[in-house]
Amino acid sequence: MSEIACRNSNKALVQPVIPAGAETQVNGIFAQMEAKMGKAPVALKLFSLSPELLAQTVGQFGYYMQHPRLSMPLLAMIRLLVAQQENCSYCVNMNEKILERAGFEQAVIAKMQEFPESAPLDEREKAMLLLVLKAVSIPHTVMAEDFEHLRSLDWTDRDILEAINHGATALALDRVLDAFNVKDEQAFA
Repeated sequence: MSEIACRNSNKALVQPVIPAGAETQVNGIFAQMEAKMGKAPVALKLFSLSPELLAQTVGQFGYYMQHPRLSMPLLAMIRLLVAQQENCSYCVNMNEKILERAGFEQAVIAKMQEFPESAPLDEREKAMLLLVLKAVSIPHTVMAEDFEHLRSLDWTDRDILEAINHGATALALDRVLDAFNVKDEQAFA
């Protein structure tokens, strides 16, 4: 019964405490994120329990923020649709806001969430988005023809790997946040 009571709560199941001696490292990572993004996502506070995982997670997202071939809208749509499949409310809300700030209307985002093939991307990026969703949700159905199709649209094998990795990383993050009951910006309040 207590498990049900915890899951009905909006509070995270743990309150992150920075390990002794790691305060400078963790606070430095958050300061860098705030300088680049205006504020650090609250969900990343969970990772302050492990400064090494925090640095790794932030570093990976930093790499994708500067990606030369995978656009910000494509990456946000990957994260949004993966989060939606996983029912990760925190990541759904965060990525909806990212897309809204990028100029996408809520009605367009909602339609894409119901019908991913309606994503407001060009043919090339839409093909990548749909393959990533397939790879993350039913990976054993990905075929050589899927890769050939993306190559015909000027995607490289590296692009395909990095896009699928981004989707798989989003899936893993969704699972971690759900396991710790991080549902919204008030999770650690």
